[in-house]
Amino acid sequence: MIIIKSISMSLNENLVTESEISFLTLAALCNRDIDAILIPGYIEKLVCEELAEKLFGYSDLKQYSMAPDINIKRTGMTLFETQYNTKFLNKYFSTAKHNKYELTHECYLKYKSK
Repeated sequence: MIIIKSISMSLNENLVTESEISFLTLAALCNRDIDAILIPGYIEKLVCEELAEKLFGYSDLKQYSMAPDINIKRTGMTLFETQYNTKFLNKYFSTAKHNKYELTHECYLKYKSK
């Protein structure tokens, strides 16, 4: 998972805002024609802010090595970083489930238990 603290600063030209995800926009995201889709109001603003604070306080976030000059953090390893190297792909897939659990626990489960 890649987390961008300030989308407006990082992705000005390749950001699409929609009221709901359309097939064409999702296809553009998958084809890397756009960088992100924003859906205003999808999550209540207060919930989003609280989750963002938890994410940025999460100790296992690391700098995204492919964009060191931009404030992009990540958990685990991104698929792009593997460069399809077998050793890195094995690491990516062997740690993905654990990374997902840790992030879910850090944000969702702690938030839900409030």
